[in-house]
Amino acid sequence: MADYILKLGFQDMAEMVLNSERGKDATNTKSLDTESVDDKYAIKDMSSAHFQMNFMGHLMKRDVRSDPDPRVNTFIPDTWQRELLDAVDNNDSAVIVAPTSSGKTFASFYCMRKILKADNDGIVVYVAPTKALVNQVAAEVSARFKKDLPGGKCLYGTFTRDYRKDTLNSQILVTVPQCLEILLLSPRRQKWTDQIRYIIFDEVHCLGGEIGAEVWEHLLVTIPCPFLALSATIRNPKDLQSWLQRAQSFRKQLDEEQGIRKRLNSYEVKLVVYQERYADLKKSIYLPTGKSMEECFVPLHPVAVLSWKQFSEKGFPSDMAFSSNESLALYNLMERAWKDSANPPEQLKTLCPSRYFHNKLFITRNESRAYEQDVKKELVRWLVTPEGTLKAKQIIQLLQRKPRGEIKKHEERNKLADPEMMIGTSFMRFLQQLKEQDKLPVLVFSFNRKFCETLTYVITRLFEAKEKKIKMAYKSTERGKKAAVLQKSQQKVAKRKRDKKTNPTGPDGDDVDGNEESAVEYDDMALLDDNEVLNDCTFASMGTHTKEDLHKVMSRVRFDQSTQSIKLQRACRRGIAYHHAGLGAKWRAAIETLFRSKFLGIVVATGTLALGIHMPCKTVVFAGDSVYLDAIQYRQMSGRAGRRGFDPVGNVIFFGLPRPKIERLIVSNVPHLKGNFPISVTLVLRLMLLVSNADIRKDALGKALSLLKHPFLCQDHPEMMSQIKHYFLFSIEYLIRKGLLDTKGVPQGLAGLATHLHYHEPANFALVTFLRSGAFHRLCKRDAGEDKFSEDVMRNLVALLANLFGRSWIQAGRTIHRSSSMVILEPLSPPLLKTLDKHNREVESVFDLYIKSMAEELSIQRQPTCLPLSGIEFPSTDTTNISAHMAIHNTTETDVNLCQETTCAGDVTNSDGTYPVHDNLGSTPGKDGDVPGKDGVLEKMVM
Repeated sequence: MADYILKLGFQDMAEMVLNSERGKDATNTKSLDTESVDDKYAIKDMSSAHFQMNFMGHLMKRDVRSDPDPRVNTFIPDTWQRELLDAVDNNDSAVIVAPTSSGKTFASFYCMRKILKADNDGIVVYVAPTKALVNQVAAEVSARFKKDLPGGKCLYGTFTRDYRKDTLNSQILVTVPQCLEILLLSPRRQKWTDQIRYIIFDEVHCLGGEIGAEVWEHLLVTIPCPFLALSATIRNPKDLQSWLQRAQSFRKQLDEEQGIRKRLNSYEVKLVVYQERYADLKKSIYLPTGKSMEECFVPLHPVAVLSWKQFSEKGFPSDMAFSSNESLALYNLMERAWKDSANPPEQLKTLCPSRYFHNKLFITRNESRAYEQDVKKELVRWLVTPEGTLKAKQIIQLLQRKPRGEIKKHEERNKLADPEMMIGTSFMRFLQQLKEQDKLPVLVFSFNRKFCETLTYVITRLFEAKEKKIKMAYKSTERGKKAAVLQKSQQKVAKRKRDKKTNPTGPDGDDVDGNEESAVEYDDMALLDDNEVLNDCTFASMGTHTKEDLHKVMSRVRFDQSTQSIKLQRACRRGIAYHHAGLGAKWRAAIETLFRSKFLGIVVATGTLALGIHMPCKTVVFAGDSVYLDAIQYRQMSGRAGRRGFDPVGNVIFFGLPRPKIERLIVSNVPHLKGNFPISVTLVLRLMLLVSNADIRKDALGKALSLLKHPFLCQDHPEMMSQIKHYFLFSIEYLIRKGLLDTKGVPQGLAGLATHLHYHEPANFALVTFLRSGAFHRLCKRDAGEDKFSEDVMRNLVALLANLFGRSWIQAGRTIHRSSSMVILEPLSPPLLKTLDKHNREVESVFDLYIKSMAEELSIQRQPTCLPLSGIEFPSTDTTNISAHMAIHNTTETDVNLCQETTCAGDVTNSDGTYPVHDNLGSTPGKDGDVPGKDGVLEKMVM
């Protein structure tokens, strides 16, 4: 073995192998023959350590456990995975933070199996953020588990806003957060919730999102059982775990006061964090103006995306990881920087791979990671001295030179090119190059649905045109004509065999099937058959599918004969499809199945495939920029590439994104999870309804108190608890005035309707006002002698409902294209506007008092009183500044005092630095896009 290694030029490795053999056999006196190096195959001027770091990073041995776990039969779990299994066995709750594709979801199925084995009554709820993930998990549960259940019981059920099946009679319920909240806060579903043994929250980082985040928070603090919270993108998991632990401790206290300990639950919340990603991600930028493959795909070193200011002030981002060849490339530049220096850093010499990995026959993954950390530390250490700082700056500039230079050339050639047009025109070439590099299958992400469809149809049309041209050219050749004649002859013989059921020979005794000269080859058959797809005109491959399996999957959509469906069927034959939320559920499921089975080579998708969907691929492409593409989305989407157990390396390619955006995506840390304002008026009404009508009142009261006492927002801002309490009190006051609660807090009247429309707040309360005032009754009057409502009545009714539940603002100056629908809403009739204006004044009268009471309390607490935008101090001796602002905004001194106390109460700004404004219902856009009605207290708050 040593001789063969020596022939490859690795003398150091050959000596290690030989020494190992001598250690096993003391009589072995063999020495190396250095003359046996084969110049034809030898790798010159490179040690074995350099070679492994440069070319074998994806093949390095991972330090995994070799002792099997009896709880898992399909693989040997890692240590952190066994901690998850232990947590489930002990009925503990756990927060699990691990990279995408690391293998954290298997604990969910272990939990399901445990509950299914225990009895027929226990329930596991799996909470997924999207309908696509709900469908996939439900399908996987159906495939994994089989169980005979008594009549009326089902193994699994689903519950989304669009679809429900066996919701209350299944042992495993797969649902979305909003629907589970409906069940948990329903006073008539307490017996069902009492049977829940575990709840699994997938992608729990949605707790920090902008839309629907408060629902995740409500669930996490009101659930009556242990839970697993899974995520790959939480920056502050300890904060999340400590908050959940406090909520569980409160639940324990309530259970002890009531003399119960439900199902021997543990109230401990464990934290399991694993940071190592199984497969490295190689990042590159695609520039379609390049002439060769190397010019088109520009590799992107992680250090190249760092600005000098970032690096000099903060060093390397905590989650920035290098592959082994990227660590080696950085070291080579560091060594070159000090090559001509008389006093290079002593530590740098020890980082030479030959020295660092001395006596290491094969470098392991952990050793490569340790080398990466030491290289990073050394570069950061240089910042202490002026000379080292200059060298470090030169290294970063060298790594930035190639990608920035190539991007600059590309931008000069395409100054006026629209990014989407550029992507569309070069998309076929791009995909063909990926195919040549064996980087399919690929997921292409774009947040524009129409663009996803356009890219798919472009490839379909190009392949169809190419195939038609090839087949027409073939049919006109001599071979094509001969093959056509032979094909017809074979078809006639086959028909006679079927009709007469004769022996396998032909009518003249000739064995047609055995005549090799007359048989038409498969390629010829494909060229002659207009319905056969040529291999050069598709990205599809049979993968793990047979033709029968493919037909079975496509049969799900056989009855859909819409134009969209027909186009998509044509695209699937070419190995490409698109996926977004606007696509039908059956089509989405079919595309996911075909991609997982490797029949589809390309799927162009929006963010529907970013969260948790099992869609393993070799390459992820970001096609075009979007305001929705942020650090979390980038990490979720790029995590689809290089999935554990499928590919040792993942590829991330940026296509059509501006360079500054690419650098921000790679460098930006995942944001800290922060709580949202946890309650709303409708939620208060729902809680009152739960407590008043619950079959088990103490349990309902415990849920309400847990939700109100443990908002995640107060984890970093405990002073906000006072504001939440005030908001709760004034919400009760408002509900009593609206006649939805009586003076004892018992829901009455139309409270049920208002809570049913909770996701339409504040329109649900406006609807209640219209119903109680008799506006609907006056509106829906039939003419004398008529059985039906008149056209005017129906028009006014639709206009009212559209104003309440279907409004969306149109940007000023936007062109309105001709449409058969009414794009601009008609204004409400004067009586309806009068009723709506009265409703708005009632809301303002209550919450004006709320703002004033909060201002008084904050003034007593002596909160900071500096306005964040103007910088004005309150109280201030500089009355000139205050007077000027009062004049501009037509504000009185009393209003200013109120405004400053409330505005300075804490971080109440939006992410862009502006202040949130809630428009009054009934306001209509002005000519310049302004929305009138923002006067009074709210306008002063904005100031």
